[in-house]
Amino acid sequence: MPAHVLNRTREHVARFGTYEGRLFSTVSGTRLDGSNFRPRVLKPAGAAAGAPGVRIHDLRHHHASVLLEAGTPIHHVARRLGHRDATVTLSVYAHVIDDQADDGAAAAYGHAIGAHADSDADSGGLAEVVTLRR
Repeated sequence: MPAHVLNRTREHVARFGTYEGRLFSTVSGTRLDGSNFRPRVLKPAGAAAGAPGVRIHDLRHHHASVLLEAGTPIHHVARRLGHRDATVTLSVYAHVIDDQADDGAAAAYGHAIGAHADSDADSGGLAEVVTLRR
């Protein structure tokens, strides 16, 4: 666990304590119940955020996708998700990685062609072709 997360966790425990060893509990100190949490917390929060049908699993998927889009290595994302093997993560999130690779390759190619076009007057405008890639 990263140090900043561990520190925040310690602060949380110091402020709110634990209930039967659980890190999070209800305001009255009892254990959280998924059937209670969804209608009272998740559903209203999702509706307020413009995602009325959001599920906990959707938040997990979003988290992983954002990490991958930011360039976090697949094995780090796999570890955060609790996957034993990065191939599980790769099979689920391959579309995110493919989109990122396509964008990165197109940008690199566009940069290379643009640099070539700047140095070669007879390039015929090849740099513009890159912007039409999809």
